[in-house]
Amino acid sequence: MACVSRVHTVTEDVYPGRDNIIKLRLDKVSAAGARTPSDLSSVTAMELVLEGGAGTLHVDFEEADASINWWSDLLSVGEVMFQLGHWVESESVPAGSYACELVVFDPLYQSGTVWVAGSTRELVIKIH
Repeated sequence: MACVSRVHTVTEDVYPGRDNIIKLRLDKVSAAGARTPSDLSSVTAMELVLEGGAGTLHVDFEEADASINWWSDLLSVGEVMFQLGHWVESESVPAGSYACELVVFDPLYQSGTVWVAGSTRELVIKIH
């Protein structure tokens, strides 16, 4: 994960209490701009932080009923699946558009590395 890593800029809809699935592919980007899927096999946890303190979701590897999943056999290399509807409902996250920060943890980056910065607005969650 030492390379510059990005997702394509996306805005995704989330409906409280619903099972909407969002899939993102986390890429490594070379100096020439070539994108390749990142190997997430050593990732131990991920954290999604909504701007303005609206909410933080931390998920550990193989956590039951996880709202963030990167270990499923149904996912391709580099893919992360988000199911945020029940989380935003249980945390009472207000409706609105939120730039998100995605923090990835692994043995090399035990304090986490920011994969997607909220300030770049590469990942925006629109809660209805």
